[in-house]
Amino acid sequence: ETIRTFPQNMPSNSPIATVVVLYARGGLGDVGRHVVSCAVQAGLQVRGIALGDIKMVSECPSVTQPIIPQDSSMFSEVTNVCVDDKARFSSVLNNALQGASAVVSCIGNRQGGMARWAGAGTEQIIRAMQQAGVGRFVAVSSVGINDSWPPMKWHCLVCCIFTLLLLTTIKSARKDLTAAENAIQESGLDYLIVRPTGLTPTFAPAGLEVLGEDKTRVHIEVAKEDVAAFIVAQLQHPTFHQCAVTVGAPWDYKKGSRKLD
Repeated sequence: ETIRTFPQNMPSNSPIATVVVLYARGGLGDVGRHVVSCAVQAGLQVRGIALGDIKMVSECPSVTQPIIPQDSSMFSEVTNVCVDDKARFSSVLNNALQGASAVVSCIGNRQGGMARWAGAGTEQIIRAMQQAGVGRFVAVSSVGINDSWPPMKWHCLVCCIFTLLLLTTIKSARKDLTAAENAIQESGLDYLIVRPTGLTPTFAPAGLEVLGEDKTRVHIEVAKEDVAAFIVAQLQHPTFHQCAVTVGAPWDYKKGSRKLD
């Protein structure tokens, strides 16, 4: 499969569409807030759904901060939503999906000690999308989930540590993200599952590549901003359908840097 590299800045002349973006606390959720920023800049109308105590104006641990949309006609946000409150979550979803053309879900996480909402939340999102007739679903998962397992060669110390974490300390995160992926793959929707490598807050935007079936290398880290740009590109001009892709920065981004192959 050919590697695709995506720029940080998205084109602004795309057709207007309405996108629902869900985000929570954690690195994967930070990607969601960057998706909001990138999508609005690209001319898309965005309806944000913030789970828990996170919201667009919260500080984002990344090299750049998401641009807070100033034009209320292009962005709206419902905050303090809880997946466990099924009645309210369903109501918020149903309202947001009216007239929407796509959904981006960034409600999972890989950190310890956080609520695991991806599995149960994704099932509710899918049901709401099916009822509303919204077909395009992009969800952020993680390298190391399902058929990307094992994601790394054992000779890399960092890869070994992350693999062991998925099996032990953050086993609940792997179980949660696996449940979300399984629900998506069985949904019949036009889905794309995005599995980023490490989302280190200090990793600067450097472009993004897709790990192909030929096992071409990608960097073990990737910028949250670059993952968001890739997602918005897949909303505007989708090239991946009903599949999951592993993404990382270009493998040769920095001489001597860690790689994933």
